[in-house]
Amino acid sequence: MAPVRRVGGGARGRDRRHRRPLPHPWTYDLKPVVWLKELYVTEAARGMGVGHALVEQLRQHAIGIGASAIKWTVLKSNIPAKAFYRSLGGQPDEYLGIVATEIDP
Repeated sequence: MAPVRRVGGGARGRDRRHRRPLPHPWTYDLKPVVWLKELYVTEAARGMGVGHALVEQLRQHAIGIGASAIKWTVLKSNIPAKAFYRSLGGQPDEYLGIVATEIDP
């Protein structure tokens, strides 16, 4: 079950994640990487810190398993999502089409 952030008694956002048990071939540090598959916040709850809270929960999970990074993909046309991920310190990799943030516990 994905973590859910509740505001005012109702579910306002959730994330779907998975951790690959072995490092990816391009992971030079031999630590796991957490992939954020989806992040969704209801339109009514946007701007209330729900997305930031979900990503912070994910970051704490990543720290707990010793991950070196959280990575995710975002559509090139999704400008609001790109701005949100940049506000979290996400760095785009145009070559691979992913966004990543390094974990520094």
